[in-house]
Parts: sequence; C-alpha cells; structure tokens
Amino acid sequence: MFRALLLISFVLLSGCASARQVTRKLETPAAMTLNVTQIVANGTSVDDAIAVMQSEGFECTVERQSKFDERRHWSEPGEIHENIDFIRCRRVDSAGFLMSRYWNVAIVLNGDTTSEVLVSHFIDGP
Repeated sequence: MFRALLLISFVLLSGCASARQVTRKLETPAAMTLNVTQIVANGTSVDDAIAVMQSEGFECTVERQSKFDERRHWSEPGEIHENIDFIRCRRVDSAGFLMSRYWNVAIVLNGDTTSEVLVSHFIDGP
C-alpha cells in the first residue's frame, strides 16, 4: 500500500514539474523566437527538437524543400522562405474571450540538425 501511494505521489509531482512550459503565455513573435532558440539550440538533432517542441504542446512535422511564410502580424505581408528544410511546429493558444493566438514555428534544418528559428503568428477572433 505504501509503495502504491509513493508511486502515485511521484507521478503526480513529476507531472506538475514537467507542466511548466517556457513558450506559454507569450504574446510576441520576438519572445517566441527567443524562447524556442533557448530550448532548441543550434545543432540539436531533429528528433530531440521535435521532442522538446512536443513537450511544449506543439504538433510538429518535418518539411523538406518547402515554403514558410514568416508572418509576424496580420497586417504585414511577412517574409516568405522558399525551398528550405525545417520542422514545422503549430499550436493554438487562448488569447482571451473568443480569441485564439496561432503559432507556426519553423526550426530550420542544416542537414539533420537545427540552425535557425522562424516564427509566424496571428490572433483570430471577433
């Protein structure tokens, strides 16, 4: 019985400790770029970068020779990066009542390791 309680306590405490995500509650693309760059350093393997971003609540896929639209604000056209290899990571966060903040992060690849972070972002709602 004691072992079961100890195991349950450990699992609950581990879950609480890992729940802290450094990319949550961010509001600007610059802040997201800085935070992702800190948790996915240049030279990180593809698998490790995906694991880190998934732990932050992103859904990630690897894109090869693809296009990424680095849009920082809904009213700006953004910069289009073409024919790049990258890990595309997407997440939607709440931005207030009936508002959503859409994040689209590209972790650019140099072969099989990371080299740069690009961020696209917009808010949607009434």
